[in-house]
Amino acid sequence: MVITFLIISNMPGSCIIGKEEISNWFDKQGSIKTIIDVGCGSGTYRKLLKKDYYWVGVEIWVPYIELFNLDSLYNEIIIADIAYFDFSYLLNRFKKEETCVILGDVIEHLDKADGLRVLNNVLNETGHFVLSLPVDGRDSEIHYGNLFESHKSKWAFKEVVSLCRWEKTIESRGMGIFIK
Repeated sequence: MVITFLIISNMPGSCIIGKEEISNWFDKQGSIKTIIDVGCGSGTYRKLLKKDYYWVGVEIWVPYIELFNLDSLYNEIIIADIAYFDFSYLLNRFKKEETCVILGDVIEHLDKADGLRVLNNVLNETGHFVLSLPVDGRDSEIHYGNLFESHKSKWAFKEVVSLCRWEKTIESRGMGIFIK
């Protein structure tokens, strides 16, 4: 399998670290039918995972929809701030064991309390979960005028590992990948 990435700056794309492992994990999952891509940005995961899933994109920054043609990539687009989003409403529409939520390079954009609440909600509500985030405390830049791109919290790898029994964890060059 050859995976090609087009990264526009560093954001609203997603860091390439761990993407091959994530893609390989998805290739082995026969039960997943729906993917909820939270903070879908430029559609990195939609472009990475070629299998035919039902795709729901959740995005806070409305200009990305037109800029990255998200409505042509996703079956549904939901405009929402995940710090206040009711995941149970969305997740209850799909079978738990057939649904995967991806939080790819997004949780660090929330303050720590909101990030922990979102993580716990998603961990409790979904059958499959992929989380990617910086675990080295790096700062961020503003891209495309999107103030939501700034990092508000710092996470340590061991801190995230302790949240649940992950099926797979990867720490590489300041990034943490966590798969359940």
